[in-house]
Amino acid sequence: MHSIRAAAVAGGLDSSAAAALWDLRRTNMILPAARVLTSDKIGSGFVIGSTENGTFILTNHHVIKSHIQQTDIWNPVEQSSKKVDRFLPVSVELFRYDERGRHTQTITTSAEIVSYSQFGDQWDFQGDMALLKLKAPVDDLAGANLIAEEDFLSEVRLLDEVVMVGCPDGSAMPMPLTGHVASMTEERAGVGLLLSQLFGNLGSSGSAVYRYSVDRGVYEVIAIHSMTDGRGSLTDKGHGNFLRLAIPAPSILDFLNRIGYGHLVAPESPADCDDKAEGELPPSAKADDEAAPIGNSSEHIASNQTDTTDPSGVDASDDADDKKSSEKDVDSDEDGADDDKHAGGSDGGNRGTDGSSSDDTDTDGGSGDGGNSDK
Repeated sequence: MHSIRAAAVAGGLDSSAAAALWDLRRTNMILPAARVLTSDKIGSGFVIGSTENGTFILTNHHVIKSHIQQTDIWNPVEQSSKKVDRFLPVSVELFRYDERGRHTQTITTSAEIVSYSQFGDQWDFQGDMALLKLKAPVDDLAGANLIAEEDFLSEVRLLDEVVMVGCPDGSAMPMPLTGHVASMTEERAGVGLLLSQLFGNLGSSGSAVYRYSVDRGVYEVIAIHSMTDGRGSLTDKGHGNFLRLAIPAPSILDFLNRIGYGHLVAPESPADCDDKAEGELPPSAKADDEAAPIGNSSEHIASNQTDTTDPSGVDASDDADDKKSSEKDVDSDEDGADDDKHAGGSDGGNRGTDGSSSDDTDTDGGSGDGGNSDK
C-alpha cells in the first residue's frame, strides 16, 4: 500500500491502483467521520471503535456541554453536597458514499453521552473530549485507527502531512482538509497539544486529524481538533483560520483508559498482524467483555427523554439553513473569562490570551464557546 501511495504522489497511478488508494482513504478517514448536533451546537466527531455492546463516537466536550446538566445534591447525613450529572441524548449523523466518493446517504441516529473530560479554562483544561455511544446499531461503519502512544512519540514529526476530516461551518457532510504539523510543543494548563496548519471554519471541533503510516500502511488518528489558534486567524470575526490546536493521541488513549474504554482502540495481537495480507485494512476494534462503567467521578442520571432519530429537536434537513453560523464576534480577554461562563455559545465566543477559541458552530447563528490559553 505504501508503494501505491508513493506512486500517487508521483502522479503515476493506473486506474486500479487509484481505486485501491481511494478505498484506503475512504475506509480509514471518510467513513468514520460524523456530525454531532445538540440543541445549540453543531460539531464534528468520528467513530473511535465498536464492540458487541455498541458503536462509540469521540467528539469534544464543549460541543455537547449544553446536554450535560449538573445539579448539586445535598446529603443531610454527611452534611455535604455533590454534583450529579444528567445527560441528555445528542444527535449524530453518519454518511455513505459511492465508489468515487460522492455522497449518497446521511444516517441520523441518537447517541448517549458516556463520559467526558471538560474543556475548562486556561488553568483547568482537562482535555476537551467526550465519548458518545450510538443508541441504535448502524451497519457497515468503519472505525478510525488511533496511533499507538509509542508510535506517536517515535514517528510524528514537525512538517508531517496531515488530513483533518470534519464538518466545518456546519457543512452537511464531512470535508477533508490537508495541511501539516506546525508545532509539537504547544500546551494548555499543562496538557500538551498538537498545532497543525489546516484551514477551516467553525464546526470543526471534534474532527479527527490523520497521518499516513508508512510502516503500517494505514491512515491513523494522531489528534482530535479542539480549538483554533489566534496566530492563524485571517479575520477578527472568527471565520477562516489556518492554525488549529488538537489533543494528541496519547491523551486520547489516556482518557479512554481512565473511563474504562481503552479496549475500543486496543492494538491487534502480533498473531493477527502476521495473518494479514500486505495492505489489508484492520477491522474495527472489538472486545468480548462487557462495556466498562462510566468513569467520571460524579454520579450520572440517565435522561428520561424519549429516544428519537433527532433527540435534539432539530430537523437536520429541513432546518439546515437555520443552523449555519454567522460571523464570530471576538470578546475581550481582559477578565480571563473561562469557557464554563459561556455555556451555549450565546455570547459569541471568547478569544483567549493567544486568540485561541473552540471551533464548534452554534445552531442559533452564534459562534462556539471560547477559551483562554496559557501559552
